[in-house]
Amino acid sequence: MSKDLRINKVNEVRKFIIESNIEIVKEIPEHEVFIVTSSELGLKNLVIDLEDDQILFKIQLGELKDTFEDVDGTSVSRSDVEKEFMKLGNPFYEGGLKTGQFSLDEVNENMLVFVEQEFLPSLTIESFQNVVNGFSETLVDKIDFIQYAIKIKEEVK
Repeated sequence: MSKDLRINKVNEVRKFIIESNIEIVKEIPEHEVFIVTSSELGLKNLVIDLEDDQILFKIQLGELKDTFEDVDGTSVSRSDVEKEFMKLGNPFYEGGLKTGQFSLDEVNENMLVFVEQEFLPSLTIESFQNVVNGFSETLVDKIDFIQYAIKIKEEVK
């Protein structure tokens, strides 16, 4: 992709963010990264990263707990919890195709993330909004399981 075309794509993604009423919290132009938030959609610090001909949407959900208990008090292994998230696989649809998946972060293997990758050249405002809305819907739909699996930060008093 030529430099001019690349700049146009970055500007187009910025325009999609603004038109979707999503706040840009931080922009890292040298890495073509946007960090966005939408209280209306329940999204905080969603990373939008333009990479070559891909656009990566990624949100960190929290660090996995070290130990888990089932509702009856029996111990559940971390690998079983990880398998359950991987079973969730692709929990939402965009344009008739399954998209989005739970995963462990490639840098911090204790961090649960939800990610989606799209082809940048074919990204439209509609596909952008479908992905963002899909993130919101998935997080609402799976909130109980997410809260069960991650460490909840205690408030500082």
